[in-house]
Amino acid sequence: RDIASASLAAPNARVIFFSLPRDRCVGPPLDSMRHDELLRLGKFAEWVSKRCAPRPVYFLVPGVVAKGVTSTLSAATCAWPLYVDLCSDVVIVESDRWRKSPWARLDSLMAVWARKPLYMLPEKYHPPVELQSSSMTSAADVEAEAENKDKDCPLSFRPEEPLTVDRPVDEKAGGGAGIPPLLAALAKRAEEAEAAGGAVKVQCPTLAV
Repeated sequence: RDIASASLAAPNARVIFFSLPRDRCVGPPLDSMRHDELLRLGKFAEWVSKRCAPRPVYFLVPGVVAKGVTSTLSAATCAWPLYVDLCSDVVIVESDRWRKSPWARLDSLMAVWARKPLYMLPEKYHPPVELQSSSMTSAADVEAEAENKDKDCPLSFRPEEPLTVDRPVDEKAGGGAGIPPLLAALAKRAEEAEAAGGAVKVQCPTLAV
């Protein structure tokens, strides 16, 4: 797959955010990603592109959001809520490393904040086999399908399951030494979803995936 600028994406495109384990917000670079994760993403990308066709599908990977000097990467980190909000879905690339990554866990809470569907891509992922549909025959049907809403074309038909994650920032640490200030600030931003929903704040929130 080629890397494309967001300005070149089709107006009706579906943009899927991949949440990957990493030690900083913008990362890892594509050439540093694990081979098994790249293979998993490739399988999923091929399946979802066919499923959503003829609607174009793009994928947002944290490592290609921005590049440049430290100030540029910091600006991209500050804009992380915007990147998540621009996407239609958030897909967690599941692994033990993901659960240990504060930045990856932040992605899942940001998905709740932005009210985006949250999916889990398991380590032993196998694309589902779907029967070909012959119902779309006219050009009008094809155009209508391209304009479909995300809720009409879910990435999974499995019932929702609970996902319990540790918060990106340890409450007891109080945002002290060792915790990136931007991570702490974004974690506070994600908590807005809990305040709006009237939920009781817990140390390990449970999300629906």
